[in-house]
Amino acid sequence: MLICTLTQRILGTATSAGAVHDLKLFRQSGVRLPHDTALIGDAGYQGLWRSHGHAITTHKATRASPPPPSSVKRIGCWHTPDKA
Repeated sequence: MLICTLTQRILGTATSAGAVHDLKLFRQSGVRLPHDTALIGDAGYQGLWRSHGHAITTHKATRASPPPPSSVKRIGCWHTPDKA
C-alpha cells in the first residue's frame, strides 16, 4: 500500500493470488515514482534502494546480527476469541 505522508491518502494498493514477497509485488505492480520521492518500507523491501535511490528500509535482524537492545520495543498484545 502506498500512502502519502502529507495528505494521509492511499495512493495505490497491490494484491496477488498466493504468497508473494513484498518487494517482488511492488516491482510487479508497475508503480513508477519520481526518483526524488522518499520511500519508506519495512524489512520486506530490502534491496529497493537498487532501483530507487531514496528508499529507506529497516535492516533484517539475524542470529549473527541481532538488533541493538535500544531499538527493540515490546508491544503488548491481547488476543480475543472470535465471536461467532
